Amino acid sequence: NNQNMITIINCYAPHSELTKKKKEDTEKFYENLDQLVNKYKNKSSIVIVAGDMNATIGKKVNESCIGKYSKGYKNENGEYLINFCQNNELLLTNTCFEHKQSHLTTWQQTRINEETNKIQHIRKVLDFIMIEDQYKHTLLNARSYSGTYTISDHRLVVTTMITNWSQVHKKKNRGNKDKNIKKNTQKLIHCSEIKDKYQEKLTEKIYNQTDKKWINIT
Repeated sequence: NNQNMITIINCYAPHSELTKKKKEDTEKFYENLDQLVNKYKNKSSIVIVAGDMNATIGKKVNESCIGKYSKGYKNENGEYLINFCQNNELLLTNTCFEHKQSHLTTWQQTRINEETNKIQHIRKVLDFIMIEDQYKHTLLNARSYSGTYTISDHRLVVTTMITNWSQVHKKKNRGNKDKNIKKNTQKLIHCSEIKDKYQEKLTEKIYNQTDKKWINIT
């Protein structure tokens, strides 16, 4: 059932240094990724894009794809990523929830500062999980985790969302609230004035909805 299917696209974007030297490689990467996303959007209920995007996106300004808890600065790769998300109406989930810095960081390295000769901890958010913006109501949490049993300078990023399909396909029907209003039928039965008005409106409605060629048939 294509209506109850999730497609996960895992990717690795070109490094920022490569983008500076060969922008065409980064442009080609996002062109291919864009085509892939659009291909599966037509086949799946939900498309999730996840991976090491090698991009820093900075704090939210007015971009709809960025949550209010994004930090840092924006680099050139960040521009590419933001444009990709905006064009495909994707949301960067691990920018949407408030957490301490260590649970937002997805990449960390320890280096020796050449000027001060002191240890320097460098922390960045380079890895992202993206979902279609229309499904943001399914999100419960998104954060990074350290302490995994792997040797890597990257951290595990986890996004938690509702998997109940009735919730996934939830629609906001604010215009149909009156459907739940209970009618007082007792007044219709016992009040002659209301009964006459009801009969008048009902007759008028039937007349307006009836094909004119049937009116003269007796």
